[in-house]
Amino acid sequence: MPTANDHAATPSVQARLDRLEQRVRELEDERELRDLLTRYSFGADVFRGPQWVQLFTSDGVYDLGAQNVQGAFTGRFTGGDDLLGLITGAGMPPEGRAQHYHGPMRFDIDGDHASAESYSITYRLGDADAAEIYCLGFNRWTFRRVGGRWQIAERHRRELGARAEAEVISPIARDDVAASD
Repeated sequence: MPTANDHAATPSVQARLDRLEQRVRELEDERELRDLLTRYSFGADVFRGPQWVQLFTSDGVYDLGAQNVQGAFTGRFTGGDDLLGLITGAGMPPEGRAQHYHGPMRFDIDGDHASAESYSITYRLGDADAAEIYCLGFNRWTFRRVGGRWQIAERHRRELGARAEAEVISPIARDDVAASD
């Protein structure tokens, strides 16, 4: 037979379950976002074309800023046609001769919207088939869940050495430093 104490504990148990469900959902979302960025990298290296473009929202943006490695694209690319021109254009390392990596990553997830900050590095095979670093950068990604699937809404990338990192990476707040002490 239920007691008064049983009813008093119910809201607490329900609140704990709700928090637990929220944490599991955020972990699942983060896993899905990491998978999306892995498919992004494989797509940039091997599966260039419409499949890669479909990882972005229909109004997706890739902003490379004003300074990038010599011979590479700079500027802002918006929408499917621009993104397709970016991934298939001469300003990318040759198809099948590059590997894109992103990490470490820090995610902020809020319902159907998310953002991430990360480093990026792209290796390529040079003329003598020796691996070399093509570019290094700082990134801010924004994502939207569309039709139950995460997609890239924007990627802002700034090249190492361009002194534009603060345009895409959030500063460390004093509260963040104090919390880790």
